[in-house]
Amino acid sequence: MVHENGHNGEAFDGLIDAFYDIATAATQDCAWCTVLPKLCHAFEASAGSFMGHDFSARQGALRHDFNIRPQFRDAYNDGLSAMNPWMDSLAFYAEGAVVFGEDIVSSRDIVRTEFYRSYLEPQALLHHLCGVIAQDGTDAQFISLLRPPEAAAFDEQDKAALSRLLPHLRRSIKVRDEIVRDRLARESLSELMDRLPVAFLLVGSNAHVALKNRVAREMIARGDGLFVGAGGYLATAFAKHTTHLRQLIAMVADAAPDGEDPDAGQNFVIPRGFDRLPLIGVAYPVHRSCLASERVSDPAVALLVKDPEIERLDGLSDYASAYALTNAETRLIGLLTQGHGLFEAAHELGITKNTARTHMRNIYAKIGIRRQTHLIRLSAQFSMF
Repeated sequence: MVHENGHNGEAFDGLIDAFYDIATAATQDCAWCTVLPKLCHAFEASAGSFMGHDFSARQGALRHDFNIRPQFRDAYNDGLSAMNPWMDSLAFYAEGAVVFGEDIVSSRDIVRTEFYRSYLEPQALLHHLCGVIAQDGTDAQFISLLRPPEAAAFDEQDKAALSRLLPHLRRSIKVRDEIVRDRLARESLSELMDRLPVAFLLVGSNAHVALKNRVAREMIARGDGLFVGAGGYLATAFAKHTTHLRQLIAMVADAAPDGEDPDAGQNFVIPRGFDRLPLIGVAYPVHRSCLASERVSDPAVALLVKDPEIERLDGLSDYASAYALTNAETRLIGLLTQGHGLFEAAHELGITKNTARTHMRNIYAKIGIRRQTHLIRLSAQFSMF
């Protein structure tokens, strides 16, 4: 018999704390191996288990148990659950219900069953107290406490005590399930991001890096244009470009946080010095409601970055957009990439040679290159995302 203020009072008081350990323990096995002995001690039960049962399929399982011999646990999970007379009616297993085994089938009748002879009697068990943690359709999860035949049966005081404990246990398991779902979602997202062929970084509006996929980690490890500086903030090889990138991130973070603005994404380039093709990227705002990570500030920005010296790319319109080229400059590049010389392209466009030279100087300055060969190479390979 449980006495909340009697000889089992301390064990009873420690149960609620133990229940909530289920939510935060590294593994459920570790938590339940602590909870079930304490629960049995408080209720003077010789064995106990956390169980599940599908009443439509007439199948159940001991998910975690205390003082149940392994061979009987295996036998129960392999088929004895279908013979359990306490599982004959779903009507007794509404969420929050606490029932005696006697409420379902009398001790006089249960000792005549194959279940008693095969499962209970060999373990010297008879009296049963059940508390239903959750019930969904024909599935139920519950705590089962058992006493030997020579012990007193569970009484109304035991029933009332378990009734008061069940809400705490229910909340703990619910929190645990939410934590597990959240972890699985993060792991799935991380695995998906690592499959992307481009660098993906999730940053806060202050450019603090929260997440990096495999390609981003490799890009940063090369130390070739993009870095994570002191404090975990995104940086580039040149201070002025770092400032520009962080300003762009802050601007994008403020734009269309619900993701409904099709023009919210902003193209950008990260120069790496003359005669080097710059990194190219696009930044999109990400609303916090889309995220599973508490490490990300609100709002956040997703960055997709490519290294055109490594990846095969193509496309002129995005190229022009990334470098803020004018239509005239874009048309000139288009002709050059088709094999025309500069003056031949000027003739095709109906502009003077001096105008063509001016366009080229502007193009070189915007892109950060010095040679026409690098221009042709970049434009022939370039694409945004």
